[in-house]
This record gives sequence, C-alpha cells and structure tokens, in this order.
Amino acid sequence: MNKKFLSAILFGALMVTSTGTFVSCKDYDDDIDEINKELTEIKSQIAALESAVNNGDYVTGVTPTADGKGMIFTFSKGSPVTVTLNVKDGEPGESAQKITFDEKTGEMLVDNKPTGIFPAKDAEKAPVKIEGGYWAVLNDKGEYDVTEIPVSGVTAVVTDGICTLTVFNADGTTTVVELPTTSSTITELEVVGYLDAKGDFTAFSDAASHDNKYEMGYSAFYTATKAPWEWVDADESQKVKGEIAAKTGVVSLAGQSLVIRVAPASADLSTVAMSLVNSKMDEAPITLGTPEAFKGLVTRAASANGLWAIPLSSKELTGLNALTDLTGKFGGEIEDDEFNIAFAVKTPNFLSNFNLAFNKVELDAVSASLNKKKLVEATQKGSTNIYESTSGTEDNAYVIVKQGTPNTFTFDVPTSVYKSQIIVDEYIAQNWGVVIDGNSFTVNKYNDKQTIPSFPVYFNYIQLTETGIKSVTQTVWVRMERTIKDQVVLDPVNHIIPAKAADDKFTVSLDKMFNEMTAEERVNWNKFAHDIVTVIKQVNPDGDDITVTGFDDDNIAYLTADNKPATSALNIAKLQFIPNHEWNQETYPFDKEYYIVSDFEDENGDVLSSVKIPLTVGIPALSTLLQKEQVVFGGTNNGTGVLNEMDYASDNNAVFYSLKYAFKNQLKDAFENENTVKFIIDPQQKIEGNPVVDLAHMGTGEKRTGVNQAIVLDDKEKAYNTPINILIDGETTKYVGKYTWSDKEIKDNAFTIKIVSPIEQGIVEAASGDIIEVVATEDGTAKLTDADLTTKTYAKVEYNIFKDKFKDNETTADLWTSPYMKGISFKSMNENTIKAIANEDIKPATKVKDTVTPGYVVLRPMNVAYEGTTEVEVKVTDVWGYAKTATVKVKVLAEKE
Repeated sequence: MNKKFLSAILFGALMVTSTGTFVSCKDYDDDIDEINKELTEIKSQIAALESAVNNGDYVTGVTPTADGKGMIFTFSKGSPVTVTLNVKDGEPGESAQKITFDEKTGEMLVDNKPTGIFPAKDAEKAPVKIEGGYWAVLNDKGEYDVTEIPVSGVTAVVTDGICTLTVFNADGTTTVVELPTTSSTITELEVVGYLDAKGDFTAFSDAASHDNKYEMGYSAFYTATKAPWEWVDADESQKVKGEIAAKTGVVSLAGQSLVIRVAPASADLSTVAMSLVNSKMDEAPITLGTPEAFKGLVTRAASANGLWAIPLSSKELTGLNALTDLTGKFGGEIEDDEFNIAFAVKTPNFLSNFNLAFNKVELDAVSASLNKKKLVEATQKGSTNIYESTSGTEDNAYVIVKQGTPNTFTFDVPTSVYKSQIIVDEYIAQNWGVVIDGNSFTVNKYNDKQTIPSFPVYFNYIQLTETGIKSVTQTVWVRMERTIKDQVVLDPVNHIIPAKAADDKFTVSLDKMFNEMTAEERVNWNKFAHDIVTVIKQVNPDGDDITVTGFDDDNIAYLTADNKPATSALNIAKLQFIPNHEWNQETYPFDKEYYIVSDFEDENGDVLSSVKIPLTVGIPALSTLLQKEQVVFGGTNNGTGVLNEMDYASDNNAVFYSLKYAFKNQLKDAFENENTVKFIIDPQQKIEGNPVVDLAHMGTGEKRTGVNQAIVLDDKEKAYNTPINILIDGETTKYVGKYTWSDKEIKDNAFTIKIVSPIEQGIVEAASGDIIEVVATEDGTAKLTDADLTTKTYAKVEYNIFKDKFKDNETTADLWTSPYMKGISFKSMNENTIKAIANEDIKPATKVKDTVTPGYVVLRPMNVAYEGTTEVEVKVTDVWGYAKTATVKVKVLAEKE
C-alpha cells in the first residue's frame, strides 16, 4: 500500500448483497494539517454511526452524496449520518466508484461498466477482497488474483447482515466499525401466500395435509432441441426474441410472487438478499427477485404491516438429465400420504420454517384473459409452433379500458406458461401514454377524445406442452373509455330507516361532481351524457364487492335542483335513494359497509363521470324506543315500579305492573308503526333458590293500553320488593315489524325492576312527630283523627286512612278517596292504659248538608292515677293486600273545663 493510497479520500458507497458488493472511495490531499483536520471530522462522523448503533438502530441503506465525495448511511429510526472529506477538483476521489456484479453472468462491473472479470462463486468466500490497495477477485482454485483496479481509502462491505466500514488512516492504521443492517435485525419470516399475474392474493391459510407444508403448484418442462421464438408489433419495428437452449429444463409456477411476513414489521426487505433452500441448504431452481411492499395492503416503501411480495422466476437447468434434476430438486406430484421436499426462505442471517412445498401438476391447455374477459382461442399458423388469435376489431373493441387503471392478462393454467410479453405499437404507446409492467398495461392519456379509436395490444407468451413450446400471440383490440371526470366520492350517508315507509329515503346533491369539472369538461359532459346506471355494493374486504339486489328503478330517483323529476341527464342535480322499507337486513346486515355508485354514460356505455356515496344503513337505537323514566330508574338500569290504580284488578287482588309506566311516552314509540318489543323474565334468575319465572310472569296489564307487557307477581310475598331481571326477546322484538337489533343492543337494554306498593312503602307516623295528644270527652273516650297522623304514599302524596268518600245522597262515607286504600285497623299495645280497639270503634266521615265531620277511631282509656303515653299500632292495608304497619305514641288528656 503506497503513501498516495494512504492519503485517499472518501467519495461514495454502495450497499452490497450477500454475494459481496463493495463500496469504496479515493485520495485526499497530502498536506498533514489537512489530514489531521479531516481525520478529526471522520472520527466525529464514525462516533455518530456508533451512537446510532448503540441506541438500537440499524443501517437501511448506503448511498453516495450528491457530489460523489461522501457516503450517506440511512438508519431505520434515526437521522442519516454522512461520512465525507473534501476532495479538490481534478484529484483522485473526485468521482464515485461502484463495484457490482451482473445478476445473470456474475461479471464484475465498475460504475456499471463490464470489466471482463468473472469472480468464482464460493459459499464460504467473498467474490472480491482488498489486497495492497487493489481489488482482488476469487478464482476457481479458491485463491485471489489482484487486479489493476485501485480501491479507495474508505470501504463499506456488507456480508451476513453486517456492514463493515473500514477507514485507512494516514498513519497506516485502520479504523473498523461494524454496523448492523436490516438483515441482522430479522427475528421472524413466515410464508403467508402468493400473488398471481393479476396481483390477486392467495393465502396459505391452512397447511396442506402432506407433512404439514404449504403447497404451490408447478410444472416442469424439458426440450431436447433449441426452442426459439420471436414476437413483433405491426410494422415489426419492435422485436422480442428468445429461446430455451437445447437440453434445458425449466419450471413454471402457479404464483408470480411469494408473499411473506417479516418481523419486525419495520424491516425493509428490499435491501435483503433471499433465496429458497431445502434442509440441506441447497437452493431451489427458482430466483427470488427484489422484494416489494405488498401493494394490496400498503403503499409505503417499508411495508407497515410487514408483508412483502417477492417475485419468482425459473432458473434453467441444462443437460440430458435436466428434467430429472428439476423434479428431484422440487419433488413430484404429491399423492395421499406422500411427502415432498420442504423449502424455507433464507436471508444472510435468518431462516424461516421449512413449510413450503411444490406440487407437480401436468402441463395443460392454456386460455388467456384480459381483465377477466376470456380471449378468442389461438389457432396454429400452418405447421409451425406459432399460434395466433384476434379478439375484437378496430371498429368493435373487445375490451374497454379506463384511463390510468392497470389492465392485466391472466391465465387459467399459469403452470403451463413460461414467458410472456406485452407489445404495443410505438406510435400508439407514445400518443396514448401506454405503460407496460409485466403482464399489465396502463393507458394514461387520450390521443383523441372525440372519436376515441380502438388500438391493438399484442399479448405474447410461451405455452409449455409435452411435445414442445407454442409461441402464442393474441391480438386484443382495446378502446379507452370516454371518461370526462374521475369518480367523485361524496360525503358518507348514515341512513337510519324511519318508522314510516313513505319517509324511507334520502337525497344527495351532485354539485361536487359538476363543480370539479372544468368548463370544457362540462360542455363535453352535456354533449355526450346519455344514460345513468346506479348500483349498490356491499364492501367485501376478502374479495370483489357484492352487488346489493332487491331494488329496481322505483327505488332510485334523479331530481332537478328544485326537487322535480329530472327529464334527462342534462338537468340532473340530485340523486335520491328510496329503500321504502325494502332493505333486506338478513342478506345485507346493518353492521356492513355499503356504497352507491351512479355512472353517467354516453350512448356507447362509456362512463363519462361517476359518483360514489359511502353508505351505512341502520335502524334507530333500541334505547330511543325504550327511554327510561327518570322517576322510575333514576338514571340507572335498576328501576322501582310503584303499583298504581290503573293496573289494579279486583280479581283476587292480583298484582300487575304495566311496564309502560316505566318508560317515556308510555312505550308508544315501541309499539306503533308495527314495532314490537317483547319483555321476558330472566329464566336464569333465582330468589332464595326459587326460579323467578315460578314467582312471576309477563302478562296483561291495564287493559286500555293494548300492550301485553305487564309484570304479574304470582307469589306476592317472595317476588315483592325484589329486583327482577327483565330481558328483551331478540327474536320477536322487531322494528317496523321486520328489522332486528344486534345481540349486543338487545343485551344492553336489559334492566331490573322491583315492584312495590305505594302504601306499604309510604309513611304513617304522628303528625306532631312524637306523641299524639288527644282529649277525653265527657263520656271518658277520646278520638284519633287523620289530623293526628301523617300518612303519605311512596311518592309523598298525602291520603286519609278513614273512609272519606260519599256516594250520591249518602251522609256516611263508605269508600276512600285514595284508590289504594282497602282497610284499616288499630291495636292498643297496652290495654292497662287504653282498652282494646274494635272494628266498630273505627268511624267513617259523616256529612250533614255541606258540613263534613272527618272519620276517627274511638280510644277508651282506663282509669289511672296518673297520665301516661300508650303505643297504638296502626295498620293500613292496600287493594293488593300489602299493609303498612306503624306504631304511634298516644297520650289521653282529661277533658278541659
């Protein structure tokens, strides 16, 4: 290593694959002061690299700086770090040097230019290394031959997932920093499925029954003689030639890309070299291309969900035994109870499970389709192996394509197809902006928007057969759809089905679609608009969206700006959807997402413009029909139902409580417009070991309601004043007689309620709050009246305990004003002071003309030497048989003179 090399300067870098791609840089100034300064800068830059690694970060890429005099290390989380020194113009190191290897031939390239050097391949040794400041390449003997290609003073080499940065210092020493790369961070690889030519994903959702491995179909082909082909466009200005060499075997796979999941999900697999290997670490005859983020789910460069698609292509095996070798590497057809070779995905640092196998299928006839429309079958041209067909004509296009939308050719038997190629005439490709990507093409611009002529697309492929290859060219005439405006997505609609069918509709404005058109586009739209086609779709995350059926033209209306029926496409301003209670909930559940698409077409059926209306459909929340009364539930789900006179039934004093009194509007909303709500007692609930359904049942309440929703207490003691669980019967509870609520909503509207008497839960006490003083009359008795007592119901409503209601022309009351009263009794708790109280001692109110004397109970005190108080029990019984019993203190005073 000479002094000039020791003073080399960093200029650029290139990340390498596991086969050993290297990056390096060139000279810097000999001035010692400048060297010291720049070494100080490099030390700080290397320190920044080491800091990133120490913080758990890893390298995701190395790229040259814009001036080619430095290298930029990018990290998965942290900021990029640039390692660079100054290079004077004209000195070595001014330009970047890049060392790579041709993927097919293995030739060493310098700045993408061939060198004529072909390093040998060895699993244990790198293809090149540095010796004496020059690149040395591996020869067939496993030794290194030094080339005349110089190496710069800083190199970055990636092997086995580690990026080794080497800086050659001016004093002859080296500084080495090892940086982890994406490959070294991988902790998990899982094969999850594959993509076909259209990009549709097939999941390996369950391992195959054979040895618990996933299976992908493949076919093997062998040709003893050379099998050439040539494909051209109309004027033969474009030619694509190829051949399968004599004595060559190839495979054709069911999938075009393998889909794998990586952990951590942030790992960028696009920088990681991978291969398929068996348990002996022998590679499958398949090349794995550069991984791409699975675009079906993500669009970022690093797949946010850890899913990556890896292109698959066949390697060619040559020799008389090529077919046998292929089958030997893959395994043959898997029969019952047979096993096949298992493969794993291998990176420089990680190996997935060996759970991918290939099942050999026989070669078969092939049919091609464009956008799922089958093409006309190709026929043989003379006695050659060339097969041709034409689908459509210049005047009658076979497939209509949308601007900017990929159009994909697919095969029904992909395992019988080897190569494929789309060709479009250069003039057409240029003027219509045709871009070809594999088996797909996209038309990006209009060449003639007035006539929109058809043009041919040539789809060529090699079909593998048992007797040789077929070179197939299928010409398809396509035409651009006359699109004036891309689809416009309107504001989402959350349609809650109203109670009345006549109100079941909603209207959306089309202003957004028209407002996004230019003046010229609106003129063209008015000129060509002819028909409207509206469909409703259910979003299907697992495949094609589902068309909602059951609606016809009567369910869709097109209106003018003033809400009148539109007479043509030209005066349409609004779209109205009229379900009319015809939405089929069983087929199209409310918990799914839907959308309405209206396509405005010209007379040829081309979509000029389109609107999409995201749609959700539902019914009012069950809780809006069952709004609980605050006075019953107190803002909770636990209520107290107080018996009332409207539910009183005279037969056997049966205890009813109509649930309508527990809800606002007395359950009117829940039972009008054919709504039905059925309450049931929880069959699992028990009280003191007794099933509640044996103690109470749902029956008929107050007969004027017409609502058969009352709680009936069969056991008036055990079921009384105890919370009863009330559930909603989800099967019979329906909105407008046909729609049902979700199980969760049904469950969420359950509640408890305890039934109590307004009398038994009320108040009976001395009006004075302590002792009731009554005055003895001249006959020695005293009277206890309603004025001496405070009697209130559960709702704090005062009532009289003595009969106080008169029939017509009667002077003695024989009823109670309170509808809850049934009877009253008194008991002296000390007959030594107040004699026993008989029923005849209880007197109702009387009336003389307009003067009413309140009712009372006669108290007969004993002759005693001194005054004292006596406890008297008061028992008030209601119409349901429940009683309120209270004890009051009474003092009888001598008659005042």
